[in-house]
Amino acid sequence: QGSSSQAGDLFCLVGSPPMICGNNVTDDPYKINPMINLLTGQPNPYIGRYRAPAGTLEMNFDAGAIKFTSVSSYREMKEEQQQDYATSGLYWTNRTQKYRQFSQELRGAGKIGENFDYVAGVYYFKSRYKIDQQTHVFGPFSSEQFTTGWSESYAGFADLNWEIFDRVRLSGGGRWTHDKKSLATDFTDFVTPAASFNSPKKSSSWSKFTPKLGLDYRPTDDLMVYGSWSRGYRSGGYNGRGLTTFSASLPYDPESVDAFELGLKSEFLDSRVSLNLAAFYTKYKDIQQSTTVSTPGGTGNETIVTNAASAKIKGFEADLVARLTEEFTLKSSIGITDAKFGTFLTDAPVAGVRRTFDYSDVDMIYAPKMTLSVNAEYETPVPMGSLDGSIKAQAGFRYLSRYDQQIAADAATPIPAAPATIVVKRNDPTLRSDKQYYLDASLSYIWGMGGGDGKARVTVYGRNLFDDRGTGTSFTVGNNPILWRFVSVREPRTWGVSLGYEF
Repeated sequence: QGSSSQAGDLFCLVGSPPMICGNNVTDDPYKINPMINLLTGQPNPYIGRYRAPAGTLEMNFDAGAIKFTSVSSYREMKEEQQQDYATSGLYWTNRTQKYRQFSQELRGAGKIGENFDYVAGVYYFKSRYKIDQQTHVFGPFSSEQFTTGWSESYAGFADLNWEIFDRVRLSGGGRWTHDKKSLATDFTDFVTPAASFNSPKKSSSWSKFTPKLGLDYRPTDDLMVYGSWSRGYRSGGYNGRGLTTFSASLPYDPESVDAFELGLKSEFLDSRVSLNLAAFYTKYKDIQQSTTVSTPGGTGNETIVTNAASAKIKGFEADLVARLTEEFTLKSSIGITDAKFGTFLTDAPVAGVRRTFDYSDVDMIYAPKMTLSVNAEYETPVPMGSLDGSIKAQAGFRYLSRYDQQIAADAATPIPAAPATIVVKRNDPTLRSDKQYYLDASLSYIWGMGGGDGKARVTVYGRNLFDDRGTGTSFTVGNNPILWRFVSVREPRTWGVSLGYEF
């Protein structure tokens, strides 16, 4: 992470050095500053340890008319991290996290007659996480948070396909889901002891049925046109990082989405060329968004999740694959997206007073208006005796237009007198990516090894050969005033060699 704090941010006003304030967001974040704590003059003990063992067991049983499948999965994670978020020790945390989950799916698939097939089953999921975070602000150990969260979910689902007429298929199905979330938080604030609290275990549950319906028509073996509608659902939950009794015990509700799509899939020239086109329209309700609110003690701010907005996303996608020769394949795709909020009202602090902000006119984050890619692949056999194999050369170009990376008010937003609503016309432009141009290439040699289907591979590769640099994510901490800013950068030009074996 690199600092992108600017003059006027609180951490810059208290005398932070040039390594923290005034940086640009294209070159400076790539510079490695000495890991010296500005308050103590000693190296900061930044560490990061992570492990996540997991296992999945799949069992299948063919009973003739029905094929049964069981998928069992277990995963756990342990992480310890010390990080200062590009402040050279002015603000840093020591966080330990533990997580575990178990899931079980049972399903059956089969056909009824020649024109009807189905998949149906049940699903169960259970998880628990624990967080212990110690926070230091301007040197002192300012607060400590212990949080435990529980999640349990079960569902039943079915997916059906029925050829109602020759070359006309009706598909549909649905999923019923029940979710239960729980949270308990113990927070100690050493700066403002009155802000400390213990929030005992709170629980909330939600249930939702999400259907889908589709119709496709195949006038020829090489052409299909289709239309579909589906409803999606994201579970509600609790703010695991809530730093007040209110936020730590306040559940946010699920968000739902209706997605419509029309398109075609086609092949021609003896299946050597395929073209897929799709137009889509997506409507969100109760989108879960991060909201900054004022709090006593600590940094004076916290970020919580609330159901703040509705949104509409529409666009068009196309992809083309051309197998020009037996050895040479060309692939390309393009996406055009128009993403807008419907209504987005939230509260945030202004000079310590909570005010209503209207973000309805700002762009949604991580939603580039245009994406484009072109990829070429050439593979040819190479006689090498016992190491007979093939050489594969690949090259790919990607383009992404600019996109916003955080919902945050532009500093030039007019602030009318209270209690008038503050209307935000655009997000902070310093939190917007630049246009991105990527070129990747690789050269591989692949040969049989170990008998059967075993194959070994050695690859020399280069990523981001244009060395296109800039931010991948951008953050501001706090709002009115901004405390500080930091960014995560995109990977620079990278070369390497990889070895692999497939079996």
